Amino acid sequence: GKVGVCLATSGPGATNLVTGIATAYMDSVPMVAITGNVPNHLLGKDSFQEVDITGITMPITKHNFIVKRAEDIADTLRRAFKIAKSGRPGPVLVDIVKDATVNQAEYEYQEPEEIHPMTDYISEEALDDAVKMIQELSDAKAPSGFEDEAVAVARKYSADFADASEDCLRNLYLHAKSNTGDKPVFMLDAHSDEVGLMVHSIKPNGTLRFVSLGSWSDNSLPASKVLVRNRHGEFIPGVIAAKPPHFMTPEERQHAGSTSIQSLVIDIGAVSKEDAVENFGIRIGEPVISDVQFSYDEAHDVMIGKGFDCRIGCAALLETMRRLSAEDLNVDLVGVLSTQEELGERGVKAAVGKVAPQIALCFE
Repeated sequence: GKVGVCLATSGPGATNLVTGIATAYMDSVPMVAITGNVPNHLLGKDSFQEVDITGITMPITKHNFIVKRAEDIADTLRRAFKIAKSGRPGPVLVDIVKDATVNQAEYEYQEPEEIHPMTDYISEEALDDAVKMIQELSDAKAPSGFEDEAVAVARKYSADFADASEDCLRNLYLHAKSNTGDKPVFMLDAHSDEVGLMVHSIKPNGTLRFVSLGSWSDNSLPASKVLVRNRHGEFIPGVIAAKPPHFMTPEERQHAGSTSIQSLVIDIGAVSKEDAVENFGIRIGEPVISDVQFSYDEAHDVMIGKGFDCRIGCAALLETMRRLSAEDLNVDLVGVLSTQEELGERGVKAAVGKVAPQIALCFE
């Protein structure tokens, strides 16, 4: 449990630490990596053996420091050790320029701050609540552009700790009730939509042609059960038709693994276009989703469902905001459930402009 320490010279010496730092980050090993660098006046000038090691390692460290003055070394190292060991342990990099290493400063001894390990645990009740929230989010019928049900679930679970609002794209904004309006804004984002399909046209025989909402593997679609929304807002069952092998021509069997979505249709049981429209209530432009219900195998701790991209992220965002609601934060926290991510991240592009955060974290 002690913090490990490694030292390296600038340039190639520092880059040789990257694999070890990445391993410590993945394995939650507390470590402080200390590297040297060129003098202050040569930083950013591609001088001999200068490498932006802080930029290189930023994705695989908890925090990075650049120390430019000798009098800052001691305090920086104290902070580095604290960060490395607190919370989820991990690596911290301290890059010290040559000026700081050759100059002198007064050192004042301080007792190391005691770090108490996290002892929080998840109760059975909390686990059941989390699974229930994930189930409701997963079962929400909310493909891109039709995120209403997912938004409704998020509103339900955030009511106690956030003030909710929406924009015309159905982006859901969750402002922590503790926000003061005079702090830096920290935005959390997860997208509420899922890949889906949309009715394109109705064939004379009553089957439905469709287009994709988001990217699908076309070969996974034949024989899939789906739900098609009709004009009454009801979701009726259907299946994406698949031709049996014994009805295929030799050429079709040869290319059976290269299905095109344009060649597929949904069979809802209608016998004609009129039947599909009048009796089933089908209309062009209605959404279609996979007919998959959430289930949880408690014995193996395995969840099965649809839309885990990004409903698990939505659940993580909601749980994060709930846990932070009792904390005295130095930031104003805003959660965003953005829409139409599967169609080119349309929602979050508008959300970033509206929230104008100083920092953002995306759950994906």
